[in-house]
Amino acid sequence: MKLAMVEKTKFRLTKATLGIACVDGERTSVMIPANAIVEVRSAAKNDRLIDVLWEGQTLAMFAEDVRAWGNQISSRSSPAYAATVCEENLRLLTGSGSTKAPQKTAEEASASKRAVKNRQNL
Repeated sequence: MKLAMVEKTKFRLTKATLGIACVDGERTSVMIPANAIVEVRSAAKNDRLIDVLWEGQTLAMFAEDVRAWGNQISSRSSPAYAATVCEENLRLLTGSGSTKAPQKTAEEASASKRAVKNRQNL
């Protein structure tokens, strides 16, 4: 089943997934960790790239990656949403890890940029 990429729809990623940030006018890749929650901010352009909000930062992601590795979170009134929020709050309170990706070394950032360029050329 192909999930619709509708604005304000939230997804919990089941696997670390590539996001693309624009920093100082340059695109750089960011690994969004498993269990992170992303919110769709714009519909897919040509069914390829979507804008998502993660940790207060707007990133571009491949719509197919979100479909493949994301579980849609229901509306705020649903038990599934409540369970997700409770789980996230518990994780934050117990200090069992951050959803922010670690900072990259210059070498990793350079390799990430090359990977993004290669993917864009496909």
